[in-house]
Amino acid sequence: MYWIVRMMQKGIADQGNTIRSPDRLGRRARRVARAEKALTTALSREPTEAEVADAADLTAEELAEVRRHPPPARKHRRPPAPWETSWSVATETQ
Repeated sequence: MYWIVRMMQKGIADQGNTIRSPDRLGRRARRVARAEKALTTALSREPTEAEVADAADLTAEELAEVRRHPPPARKHRRPPAPWETSWSVATETQ
C-alpha cells in the first residue's frame, strides 16, 4: 500500500515543479519539516540543528544540504478566487 502513496507523491513532484530538484531532497525536506514541528511542540522552543538532524535521522551534512536548497516553486493551477486576493477586500469596503 505504501508504494501507491509513494508513486503518487513522485508523480506530483515530477509534474508540479517549475524548478526541478531531486525527489530525495523533497522527501528529506518534508521529513525535516515534520521533525522540526514535532520538536518545537515537544520542547516548547526552537530545536537546534543537531536535534533536528537526529530526529529526522539525517547527518549534519545531509541537513545542511536540505537547508541549502530552497523549496520548489509552486504553480497556480487556477486563478485565485475573489475572497483569496488582498485587493478584493479593499474594493468591497470602498
